[in-house]
Amino acid sequence: MKILHYVGYPLGWAKGGHAIQIMNIIQAIDRLGVVNEWLDHSRIEGQAADIVHYWTRPPNDSHWHYARQQRFKLVISELHALGAMRPRWQWHLRRYLAIGLRHALGRNLYGSFGAGLYPICDAAIAVTPQEADYMRIVFGAPTDKTCWIPNGVDDLFLAQGGVSEEFHGLLYIGYICERKNSVAVAKAARQAQVPIKFVGDGPFGKNDAYLNEFKSLVDDKYVFWAGEITERERLATMLRGSRGLLLASRSEASPLSILEALACKCPVMASSLRNLRAYYGDAICYCHPPALPIFITELQAFHEACKNGLSQNFPVSSWADVGLEYFRVYQKILGHE
Repeated sequence: MKILHYVGYPLGWAKGGHAIQIMNIIQAIDRLGVVNEWLDHSRIEGQAADIVHYWTRPPNDSHWHYARQQRFKLVISELHALGAMRPRWQWHLRRYLAIGLRHALGRNLYGSFGAGLYPICDAAIAVTPQEADYMRIVFGAPTDKTCWIPNGVDDLFLAQGGVSEEFHGLLYIGYICERKNSVAVAKAARQAQVPIKFVGDGPFGKNDAYLNEFKSLVDDKYVFWAGEITERERLATMLRGSRGLLLASRSEASPLSILEALACKCPVMASSLRNLRAYYGDAICYCHPPALPIFITELQAFHEACKNGLSQNFPVSSWADVGLEYFRVYQKILGHE
């Protein structure tokens, strides 16, 4: 079995879980004997394969039309969490608007958006049930060919009794930016007198007004900043040694930091977002936006509960198990079950 993988942007530029997800799944299926290559646009002679796996939507419909002509099976795994956060009535509205737009623009012009892949794909894979429903309702992915496979974590997060880096407060893992509410959370930490250690880098340019405002709040008493930590082993030791994980973002896709924390038995409190509630249910704690006064009370209560031994349980898979599920999907569409 040979698979060509397509991603619409350089993974090295992607800060976050999407790049980690793709690379870990490819490594897992590679260990199962799958031959993996990146789809190379510069090869005049073309590339032979059984499947093209689109990890982001192709730039236009001609892309997958050509792949189909080469008799490739087509798989798409686009993350839709931001759209999946919206109420379901907006999903249906967007679906009807898309149908109207297709009629208004015509097939060729509408095809420039690349959305035509969904109805004809051999498999559509999401990471949560909510996102799978979104792919079906909004983009018309076939019900019988759409499934969801959860993200996983590195084995070192699942290892029990590992080394821990003790911290008496909460971790806040994420890029320093407005979407992550970094400044608002830092201000709340000082007001609530709850120690929070931020783990994440700022903008590439570093000279950013929001980042500078955040830096001005770092006091190493209630607001700590560890910067970017790319070593997964170090991150696991920090999660094992901290009271809990806080993630009070304005929006989130399917954050790996929550799964990694739960694997390390580190309690989690996250923003009350539709997609997170739909997936985690009552397994984790939720909070209001950090700019609201009630957040201070929620932050203090969560920190106190963590100090008193708050325990949360949620099933977390290894990347090896996740890769096996992808492998089974590939086998199914190739008729190798």
